[in-house]
Amino acid sequence: MPRALPHLISQLDLSQAGVVSILRSLPGDAADWTDTYRVGAMEYTVSGLAPLGRPYGVDADILLAVQTLFARAGFPADGLVDTTGYALLRLAGHGLNGENYARLRECLLRVQAVRWTYSRYLWSVDGRSAIGGTVATGLFAEVILPEVVRNGDPELMADARLKIHLTPTFAQSIRAGSYQLLDAELLEKLDQPGTRSLYRVLQAHRVQPDGSLSGELVVNLRDWLKACAIVGRIDSAKDTLHRAHDSLHSAGYLDSVTWSGRGQKATLTYRFARPHADPELVALLCQWGVSRPGAEALAADHPERVRPAIATLRGRIDLGFKPRNLGAVVTDAVRNPDKYPAQMAAPRAEPAKKPRRVVEAPVAEPDRREALQSAFRIKMGRELDLYERQALLALDDLGLNALSLALREGNKALALSLLV
Repeated sequence: MPRALPHLISQLDLSQAGVVSILRSLPGDAADWTDTYRVGAMEYTVSGLAPLGRPYGVDADILLAVQTLFARAGFPADGLVDTTGYALLRLAGHGLNGENYARLRECLLRVQAVRWTYSRYLWSVDGRSAIGGTVATGLFAEVILPEVVRNGDPELMADARLKIHLTPTFAQSIRAGSYQLLDAELLEKLDQPGTRSLYRVLQAHRVQPDGSLSGELVVNLRDWLKACAIVGRIDSAKDTLHRAHDSLHSAGYLDSVTWSGRGQKATLTYRFARPHADPELVALLCQWGVSRPGAEALAADHPERVRPAIATLRGRIDLGFKPRNLGAVVTDAVRNPDKYPAQMAAPRAEPAKKPRRVVEAPVAEPDRREALQSAFRIKMGRELDLYERQALLALDDLGLNALSLALREGNKALALSLLV
């Protein structure tokens, strides 16, 4: 009898379930579906209900942005992501134009509507028994979108506050670190949504029952197309995979992809460029609250950053820093070392005199950014770090207005979401 699967429910993996298709677009009638497929010794059965259509393409980018904002807000217990359309598009790397705001609205409604039943079973070596379980769940419990109607069509307001309430299962999977397996630096190199989505699916299915990441993945093409939610003709499906494979190889993620056999009975063997992680680094990261799969990914992606990041955080903790989720902060420090300078001075005392009120009237551009830095220091009780200062310099007028409003209203989560 195989061992019980760890965290089957609380770490429900969206990518393993294949809920979001890696395709750039789907037919209009792509709604409800049922798929059964097998990857290695793991068998999956997913039945989905999608009244507004199955999520696809850039929906995955928006989902990752929502997860990141939830983490930056300190993993709120109520599962609320309080943000703006501007912040979501900017973090997802999409253009800030009317067409993308319309797509964002459609995406958020589509993702809110989708629900699915997900079963996962790990089969024994002799194939005579399996152990697992089933969960029925979704991603967003509620989405509140302020809109304006023009020419009969509702439009999402760029600077209005969006409220996205995550389902408990999805919120818990983020707290557990499942989204942190993804390397932001690698994602930035991948310019096509399908390639980014295949990277997510591959990284999810590399996770073994013990939490380690496999250096090789062997899949049957028929099952793999279901796992990636690829529909349509087999020739078109193979072309989609080939293009993504080439990009992932050029980006240094895949070492090789080998095909054997013909048609849907073909077998694909993926070999990863960084197949193994230093076990000492993995153990160290786990001691600091990182999940085993996340620790494996960090130690493989950035081994040279692990010890310096932990040393920096140890110094911050000695100075009174109290992270809400230690594992998430460690992961962020490894992924984004510029946000955590190695040398950190002791916190400065606030001046005795009352700080000047932030001027609301229009001012020169450099003065406005300086005023926002001052407002941030007053509201947050700390200075902008290096990463946040760079983000402030990159904000356009709309972003500056949104940040000013968030700071005036004391909405710390929204302010932080704009500086990512």
